[in-house]
Amino acid sequence: EDGHVLAGIANGAIVRVAAEGLAIEQVDEVPGIPRWIGRRAKDRGLLFAYQTDALGAARLRDVTSGRVHELGAWPVLFLDGKDRLWIGGDRVQRLDLGSGERAEIELKGGLAGVLGFAELSDGQVWAFGGKQGHSDGSAFIARVHPGSKPLLLYEGASKRPKAGAPGAPITHVLEDSTAGQVMVVSRDSVSLTDVGAREWKPLETMAGGRQVPVPQAL
Repeated sequence: EDGHVLAGIANGAIVRVAAEGLAIEQVDEVPGIPRWIGRRAKDRGLLFAYQTDALGAARLRDVTSGRVHELGAWPVLFLDGKDRLWIGGDRVQRLDLGSGERAEIELKGGLAGVLGFAELSDGQVWAFGGKQGHSDGSAFIARVHPGSKPLLLYEGASKRPKAGAPGAPITHVLEDSTAGQVMVVSRDSVSLTDVGAREWKPLETMAGGRQVPVPQAL
């Protein structure tokens, strides 16, 4: 923001670092080790996730509301454009920062380890991941918003595997809203799909030592 970057230091200090000159100014602190910094969309209020020690449970401090939320074992965190904090691990929770209410997002059969979340331009929120250290088809994408219940959009272990789709755990999801497609990165491949994760094709970024243009449509 304004030519500065926010960072957390192991002693609990939250500092603002100037991009030019690298001058450091302390702006806040937490009673532990800072692990994640976010900013509310509505009022730009800061959020700090921290652990009381390297192995301790995680907590979230919401500067705007003054609330401190218990997060349990260190999770994956994602703040969407509506100030909902998505909390992932072996399960998914949604924390409404406005009301402070927390909801459990349950999918029949569970989720095989959430490694991240992505918010698409149409308002969808995806949870994605797979079993750490596995390439056995545990990759998945589940739509956790909108809707009262999550919807499994893609499962690597499906009885009808889709050509070009990932099998290893998915680590990143990036949308190209102009082209109406989504890039899905797994531990062993890069693929393109649509915003419903229905059609897939592999993305070959390099061939014969030269760059291959990214397709603009499925």
